[in-house]
Amino acid sequence: MHRAFPPLIEGKPDILILGTFPSPLSREKSEYYGNPQNKFWRIIFDVFNVEFVDPSYDEKKNVLYNNGVALWDVVESCDIDGALDKNIKSPVYNAGLPEFIKSNGIVKVLFNGKTAYELYIKGFGTIEVDQGAFCQL
Repeated sequence: MHRAFPPLIEGKPDILILGTFPSPLSREKSEYYGNPQNKFWRIIFDVFNVEFVDPSYDEKKNVLYNNGVALWDVVESCDIDGALDKNIKSPVYNAGLPEFIKSNGIVKVLFNGKTAYELYIKGFGTIEVDQGAFCQL
């Protein structure tokens, strides 16, 4: 069974972006979205109008932190062969997510894809935020 990472959080973020589970390369590097082919970080930098020039992992995290964004995964642990979400087997849902959302005052929950959203609904049923909304990226 493979294990996910703790959340990336600093201060009291307004937004939480949820993925499914780290890829093998991400787990090897101990970095969210560690595969340089993944467009996640380029999109984040573009959304917040920050130039993307070979940033370090700390610089990537700081773009999230400086813009009130936390990052985590829906699945805490699972069996998985490769990096594709469809290969997730025996998922153990991240039981701390609902309390994390509530205790941090998260007002928007964004999912990085359909599978992350579907896994959240399967594991928790609903998403409760005080205001704002949730959506899929």
